[in-house]
Amino acid sequence: MKPLQSIALLAAIFLLHGCHHHDHHHHHDHEPVHFQYTAYTDDFEVFVEADPFVAGRESEVLVHITTLPSFKPLDSGEVIFFLRSGGSGVRAEASDVSAPGIYLFSILPPRVGVADMAIEIHIDGEINHITLGPATVYSTHDEGEASAGSAMVTHPNAVSFTKEQSWKVDFATGFPEERPFGGVIRTMARVSVVPDGEVVVVSTVSGVVLMSPGAGTVGAEVRAGQELVTISGEGFLTDNILVEYRRALSDLERARADHTRLEELSKDRLVTERDLLEARQRLSHAEAVYRNVSSNVTEGGRVIRASRGGFIREWRVGNGTFVEAGQPLGVISRSDDLLLTAEVPQRHIHDLPQLSGANIRSGDGGTLYPLEQLNGRILSFGRSTTSGGHLIPVHLHVRNPGHWVPGSLVEVFLKTAAGSSTLTVPNSALIEQQGLYFVYVQLTPELFEKREVHRGVSDGLHTEIVKGLAGTDRIVIRGARIVKLAEASSALDAHSGHVH
Repeated sequence: MKPLQSIALLAAIFLLHGCHHHDHHHHHDHEPVHFQYTAYTDDFEVFVEADPFVAGRESEVLVHITTLPSFKPLDSGEVIFFLRSGGSGVRAEASDVSAPGIYLFSILPPRVGVADMAIEIHIDGEINHITLGPATVYSTHDEGEASAGSAMVTHPNAVSFTKEQSWKVDFATGFPEERPFGGVIRTMARVSVVPDGEVVVVSTVSGVVLMSPGAGTVGAEVRAGQELVTISGEGFLTDNILVEYRRALSDLERARADHTRLEELSKDRLVTERDLLEARQRLSHAEAVYRNVSSNVTEGGRVIRASRGGFIREWRVGNGTFVEAGQPLGVISRSDDLLLTAEVPQRHIHDLPQLSGANIRSGDGGTLYPLEQLNGRILSFGRSTTSGGHLIPVHLHVRNPGHWVPGSLVEVFLKTAAGSSTLTVPNSALIEQQGLYFVYVQLTPELFEKREVHRGVSDGLHTEIVKGLAGTDRIVIRGARIVKLAEASSALDAHSGHVH
């Protein structure tokens, strides 16, 4: 992890730690015990902590409601709690709680036995009914506390991370996914412009290069038709474009005058039709020569313009340099489309025909992009090694995400055709510690088991898990590093921030 990222995460966890020291409404000589219940729908995660239900005695029920898939607290709406048994029951509306997502209820169970719990969330006229499951109503408080104590979820590797903490950071839980997963070849690729993404600026005449303002800097953006340089032949006896221009202009003016004069004489039949026709031909020829010579010519010389938009990748001449007609002046590049050239070891030669995709990340460890997200495709792979080396090139065509520059390096995960399905987790779920890898498995929405897993291959976005995890284990898929910092904080309290 980069130092700045570590500092940011530490700052986040210390900030969260600041909200932990809230007074509890109940004060006991020993740590109070609660029953915990969790329910999920497509739209909500509901986590309940309840005092043991005792017939004829009030119990407090604390409900945390998280909206999905954002994993942020519910900040509006009416919430009603139900406890039903034997065709009758009680209901309660939440009392005012200052923190979003937290709802406190006071319940008076009427009879001993098993009751069904549920809540209703009323938002904008829509009612969301969520069943929480059965709960037991006890005859005495001691009986309820004893049962709650034995039901409390614990684990030697448990890490507390409260809902109030998770709501303040980028956090999410989810299940490992069974997905087809093939081989992965991890390598680096050099970024370049696609072959038709560059155009060479060529001098059409001989002369001295005069750079135009705003276009003489490498990296400057130019538009199609923009003036780049002027080629001046002033002072040269031969190949002087200005001399040719003035001669063509003089020839045009003379041909135009001759044609006008002969047209006037022809009205009085003083010249033959043949003389007039020859005058017209000389005028047409002079106009054609003038148009050709005067195209993009000013008194300063021949103007060379950009034939397409893009940026100046390089200038091969300098201001004041003498150039010949046909000599390359510079290169205009357009970096919307890029060519990535990856090189892989020879041992993967039999895998290359099975390439099915790729994930790509900029060399600075930034965002990782699936090939499809860049409108990319695998163009080809080499049938021989690179000159003077032992690597095989693989070429990919991608759309520039906006910040990749030709000449830089990117990290590429080349994927081969998938075989059978395997259990995978997002890379963001994995935590590395002293060469071992762990995930945080949810025991409750506020308690997580740190569990070691054994990795298989990774495509940069997901990693194969070969041991240590089941598909039914809900894990932290975003925010695992923050949970790791919470684990390292000795001051965290499993019930901190709650309003009991």
